[in-house]
Amino acid sequence: MHSERRFRIYLAGPISGCTPDEIRDWRDAVKANWQTVFDFDDPADDHLPRDPGVEEYDDYEIVVRDQQSIARCDGVVANMWKESIGTALGVFQACVQGKPVAVADPNGLGNRILRHHVRGEVRATVDEAMGVLRRLLAERHAIANVRKRSCLLEPFARDKLALSIRHACLAAGRNDMLVAVEIVPAALRLLAERHRDGTASSKDIQEAVWTVLQRTEADPLRAAEYAGIRAAWERHVAARPAPNRRAIALDTTFKQAPIHATPRDIELCSDKAHATIWGKGVWSIADLPPGPKRVFERLARVDGIRRVSLHRFGPGPRTNGCALELFASKTAGCIEGKCHDEGSKGRVQQFRILLNTSDPNETDAIRQTLLRYLDDHHMIWRSKRQDRLAYEDAADDDRQAT
Repeated sequence: MHSERRFRIYLAGPISGCTPDEIRDWRDAVKANWQTVFDFDDPADDHLPRDPGVEEYDDYEIVVRDQQSIARCDGVVANMWKESIGTALGVFQACVQGKPVAVADPNGLGNRILRHHVRGEVRATVDEAMGVLRRLLAERHAIANVRKRSCLLEPFARDKLALSIRHACLAAGRNDMLVAVEIVPAALRLLAERHRDGTASSKDIQEAVWTVLQRTEADPLRAAEYAGIRAAWERHVAARPAPNRRAIALDTTFKQAPIHATPRDIELCSDKAHATIWGKGVWSIADLPPGPKRVFERLARVDGIRRVSLHRFGPGPRTNGCALELFASKTAGCIEGKCHDEGSKGRVQQFRILLNTSDPNETDAIRQTLLRYLDDHHMIWRSKRQDRLAYEDAADDDRQAT
């Protein structure tokens, strides 16, 4: 596996109509047994709060948070010990996004639809399913980088590859779920076989997809199911769309801003009150306490940042470490943010990142790079609920995004 980051797993399973023990026991066991290998998103924390003083989310909030959790996770393990509509929908959502899914069927329900969508990756126990998921993640993340024509390397984005193939399926009038159960995994396996160094060019990716589509379309038993997808893929690869023309996005990378090996010397200042959640006298990153200092030093490695300006601060939920929220700003050349930390004067510090560019595309590239880079180091805030953050101390984390 060429990426050193830890994979994040969504724990899908029945919740409605279940007792607290039925909801939590198997999830707690998975987290205890696999905590050295994976990080986890546990939907039970939203459906069934551990803190009796915390109010549950309503139905809409729970559905949205479940969707967001699956979207940010790398894979899904589903414990289908009984029939569950919510679990099946979660599996379907992950498959649509091209994420690997493994299912545990301890009671032998043998659901054929579910087995079809996970391509038979069904096991008798949750632990066996976790082993399958570990293998699937290794296979699908064997390609870590894309080599551009300029010879620069950019991270390989599997979600964009899945999206482009889904569009090709729809353009051909075929079921776009094929992207999950057939095309993407097969293309990634082929790339891994051909490029064992973990790097492939954009042309290599296109050729791998073309080869897989050619093979599937030539299958006499399933030719009608795949007819036209390869031709649709080829048309969009060859097309050069005019401005404002809608076209299938075949670029499988996001535009990453450069990341430096050491923090750059950026200006950090506070507003007229000269006070922050950490007190007065914060004029540089060096003036911050150890936790936020580590976080902002990571932030300072991303190219294109000119200054960080600290603004309003106030109370907030207790934290188990320092983490950031980052938002798009209405002001050109800016990124808005909040820092969650345990300060002497509060727990939420608002700030604004001023960039060296006012171009909206470059601004978004810097923001996306910050989000992915800081998330890899467990420095992105994910929840507003008290005690929901459990980020690890990143002081000894030497993993790099480049």
